[in-house]
This record gives sequence, structure tokens and C-alpha cells, in this order.
Amino acid sequence: MSCAAVSPKWASRGVLRAAAEYVFGTAGCQATYVRTDEGNTRIRRLCKALGAQEYIIPRLRGRNASEAVLIITDDAAKAARLLNGE
Repeated sequence: MSCAAVSPKWASRGVLRAAAEYVFGTAGCQATYVRTDEGNTRIRRLCKALGAQEYIIPRLRGRNASEAVLIITDDAAKAARLLNGE
């Protein structure tokens, strides 16, 4: 799954719950990942709120650019306060 938006308002709890239900429910995945530029703090913060573990890989985007890879497991997503409405 891939996404892009002109506004961060797309990431409502309802949209995030629906995406998690599809990935971990309908599709039956055990984990998913997000790859983004290390400087993209907004999406990195969102993924961490969904229970992601983050790995920074130096130079994956070029000589002076690191990549952030965030792994979200089904267990972490189920426990995430953001998705549970708490």
C-alpha cells in the first residue's frame, strides 16, 4: 500500500483504523513497514504512535541521506492507543 496527501488531515483515527483492519485483518499480514526520509518527522511520529519499531539506515537515500524504516507488527497495532481510541 502506498499513499500521498497534500494535507496531514487524511490521517484520522477512522482512516488509520480502516487501514489497519485491511492490512492485519482482511489481508492477514503479520507485519507491515513504512520507508521514509529520516527528516520526515511527522510520519515517523505517527508510525511510532501505531507501535512501530524504527531503524535508521545511513546512506540508503544517497551519500548524505538516511532512510527510516518503521516496522509495525499486528500485535503492536492491536495494542496501539491511537487505534483503540484511548
